[in-house]
Order: sequence, then C-alpha cells, then structure tokens
Amino acid sequence: TPTYQVLVVSDIPTFRDVMRRRPSEFSGMDVENFTGSKNMVLSEGAMWKKHRRIVSRPLNERNLNKFVPMIISLGEDL
Repeated sequence: TPTYQVLVVSDIPTFRDVMRRRPSEFSGMDVENFTGSKNMVLSEGAMWKKHRRIVSRPLNERNLNKFVPMIISLGEDL
C-alpha cells in the first residue's frame, strides 16, 4: 500500500508560502490513486477541462437558481 505525505493548511498566507517555495511537490499529484477516484475538484489539465465541459451546462446560474428556495428552506429547518 503506498503512503502519502499530506499537508493541511488552514490559512491563505501559509498556503501561498508553501506553494511559492515548493510548488512541484503539490502539483501533478496522482489524484486518482490518492483519492480512489477521478473528480473535477482535484483534477488538472485535460481531465479538468473534460469534467468542466460535462457539468457546466447543468450547473449554470439559471439552473442553480431553481434550487435556492429549497436550500433556504432546508437551512431554516436546521
């Protein structure tokens, strides 16, 4: 079983510092093996473009606005 080093950062200045100093260590990761699946959030390059094309129409502003009343209602129930 492969192991991975993981860095969790909770503030923007630290994130920027890490990415400036060691960008190659956090770019181009083998995301599929790390997460167990391919997904738009963690993909890069051609894979990201493919996922974005697939979801851009269903997730456009007009379609998402249809869900606002339901989201507000669910939030008020919490």
